[in-house]
Amino acid sequence: MNFTKVQGAGNDFILVEASEVNLDWSQMAVAMCGRHFGIGADGLLVLLPSHLADFQMHIFNP
Repeated sequence: MNFTKVQGAGNDFILVEASEVNLDWSQMAVAMCGRHFGIGADGLLVLLPSHLADFQMHIFNP
């Protein structure tokens, strides 16, 4: 899975484009955002396809 880590205003997030990926993102956020055994971040941003805009974004804060 490809991801980008972004930060701003003292917070850091993992950004995933999930157009082809169907996962339990709540559990993935806990695993990926862990600072000791995961990538480490304050939250997970998941970009999904949208019919009304360029994309829709879901934010998961574990």
